[in-house]
Amino acid sequence: GRLAIGFVGSATNLTLPRVLRRFRARYPGVQVDLRELTSAQQAEELRQGLLDVGLLHAPLAGPAAEVLSTRTVARELLLAALPAGHPHAARKSLPTEMLAGEPFVMFPRRFGPGLHDQIIGVARAAGFEPRIVQEAVQMQTIVGLVAAGLGVSIVPESVARLRRGDVVFRPLSPATRVVTLDLTWRTGDLNPLVHNFRALFPPLDAGRGPGP
Repeated sequence: GRLAIGFVGSATNLTLPRVLRRFRARYPGVQVDLRELTSAQQAEELRQGLLDVGLLHAPLAGPAAEVLSTRTVARELLLAALPAGHPHAARKSLPTEMLAGEPFVMFPRRFGPGLHDQIIGVARAAGFEPRIVQEAVQMQTIVGLVAAGLGVSIVPESVARLRRGDVVFRPLSPATRVVTLDLTWRTGDLNPLVHNFRALFPPLDAGRGPGP
């Protein structure tokens, strides 16, 4: 058999490597095709049948939301990403309102509306609208542009595991809302490989969506 898996980049810092090792050990005859895609791209390719499962940031939007089910498999905080030479880089934590007026590096909303809206919501709750000066699709690229001094960003804490010396990651205060990594599949899909892959993720909650 063959299992096509989509994933956002941050999933490689969370549960994906461990689950893949277990899946490949348990089902060595299955061909696993991995594709790094944004949440929106995964949702559309799942809807079209080009992917079997995805690891993305819910909630979903558009037609895909009507035919896909999701289950949260990881939770993480949002952190501020700052150039290492930034005046606030020495702080242990950073009040979110101190980012007001800073230039921001962000990904376009169409590639991940759920996560994008959460990040914007954190800024608005602190009383400001992010001034976005540069957009990039992948988190690794966003961090690289922060390192280059183009601006600051707010990212999931798993991104901090990139461990580069030219960027610092600081908790926001008050503690920010938690973002989720969500396992996603077509509602009613009877493919046993999809079921077997899903079964390897320990449940965190009852899940969302129309059901299995």
